[in-house]
Amino acid sequence: MKKPNVINFHITDACNYSCRYCFANFKMQDLPLADAKRVVDSIVTYFRENGIADGRINIAGGEPLLYRRLDAVIDYIVEKGVKVSIITNGSRLTEERIAAWSDKVSMIGISVDAITPAAEVRIGRCDGCEQVNTVEHLTKMASAIRKAGIRLKINTVVSKINLDEDMLSLYRAVKPDRLKLIYLHVVRYANEWPDTMDLIPTLGEYHAFIEKNRYEDECELVCEGPTDMENSYFMINPHGEVYINCLGIEKKYGNCIYEPLSQIFERLPFDAKKFSLRYEEEV
Repeated sequence: MKKPNVINFHITDACNYSCRYCFANFKMQDLPLADAKRVVDSIVTYFRENGIADGRINIAGGEPLLYRRLDAVIDYIVEKGVKVSIITNGSRLTEERIAAWSDKVSMIGISVDAITPAAEVRIGRCDGCEQVNTVEHLTKMASAIRKAGIRLKINTVVSKINLDEDMLSLYRAVKPDRLKLIYLHVVRYANEWPDTMDLIPTLGEYHAFIEKNRYEDECELVCEGPTDMENSYFMINPHGEVYINCLGIEKKYGNCIYEPLSQIFERLPFDAKKFSLRYEEEV
């Protein structure tokens, strides 16, 4: 069975945004650097034990740029000879920081679910619900990412709020290498709240959003439907605990600081086919 070569390390759940459908609510204090390195060591050992030469650690959050030790963790991963990518809301990105990640970070993924301030505020994609990301800032950061030789991915969660947003104009402006259009995922015990359920689009609305905002100009388009994350999203939380979304329920299977990740993986209900479709051709 194919084993995952991309592992999502949610290094913090601190975030300057309050997205209504966020499922990364671990309610945990940030890891000390020594423990973060232990998580990295566990992942690196897992890659080596399983002959995975193209392994990658995808650093997510919360908002990973709020983690004070982020650059030290990136440097540590690079020293181990493993690829590293980052998922961010983009609000804390700067040209200087992006330039410093050249030759270190292989991909920066920016989550962008709306472009009008009103929609961003309704979603909760705002800093104190006052400052929102602008198209101008995102375009400037996209240019800096390309200049640094880093690949750009854009993630958009499709909900009732952004169905009428002109996301195609943004995609054309930032020119991502990879675009992922994600049906709003509800995970029991994580974001299954009435406020979230009200935002779930119909399948017809989701497919209409895709057709309206389809961008494939030298870009890989990935459409992630209602069940595509189930049994395929392999996640480690800020304290080293290993989760997978199993049939819509967030389940914990062990802690990779205290137990080899390969042993934990053997207990996971992992769907290799779904995983391959979600990460196919992603570098």
